[in-house]
Amino acid sequence: MITHGTPYDFFWYQVLSALAGSQGRYNISLRPVMEAAAIDQCVADGTAAIATTLADADALASAIGRATDAGVRMVTFNSGSDCAPDVGAVAHVASDETAVGRIAFEQFLARDVSGEVLGIIHEPTNRGFKECCDALGASYDGGEVRRPRISESDQDAVTKIAGAVTDNLGGARALNANTADDMAAASANDQPSEVLAEVFADFPRPLAMLAAERLSLMLWSHALDQGYQAGRRCSSRTVAPSRPRPICSAALRRSTFSRR
Repeated sequence: MITHGTPYDFFWYQVLSALAGSQGRYNISLRPVMEAAAIDQCVADGTAAIATTLADADALASAIGRATDAGVRMVTFNSGSDCAPDVGAVAHVASDETAVGRIAFEQFLARDVSGEVLGIIHEPTNRGFKECCDALGASYDGGEVRRPRISESDQDAVTKIAGAVTDNLGGARALNANTADDMAAASANDQPSEVLAEVFADFPRPLAMLAAERLSLMLWSHALDQGYQAGRRCSSRTVAPSRPRPICSAALRRSTFSRR
């Protein structure tokens, strides 16, 4: 199983925990580096099945094609649901990124948010983040949805986010728990009572931020579900539909936490 992200990202810590728990049962080897060379190496090692994320599908498409030509069963998970069938995946496990964006809009609307909204992207090539922000922007009409970009290793993340904050800021959303810390520090310094800060992430840090009133809203990203289900489908011989349905979208409406 091949993933992207850094070990310092709690989302991926959760995913890898789920995968590690299924290693013995499903004979899984973990390779937390998303690159074409990792897929080619798996094929060279005689791997029967590969599960990989598709955050940057263009960079992986050729390697995935070589793997399927070699008879390797390909499962994809996390980002890339829109292109998973096109690259030859037999199943894709993910939250519905478009649904996440729509639900974020509904939560902002319910709280009368107006003004600019920041959608902070910490993985610049992640296509799932683009889908999520596109869905929010398509529905939200209270102002512009802007997308400041930072990187996981960015030591100046707070400064960069703060540079995108304007007097017209109504809301800000992060897409992992790590970025939520930077977002809260950058966006709420001058307007702590006005900015709705939302994060799409996993426990426990966002809940602590809610309790400390550094965060207004949390959508649960189901990292453990994604990791476990990807491992199970990677080993299963049951072929999924040609355009597999993301597994976690229905649960999102039951997984919204807010500050009271």
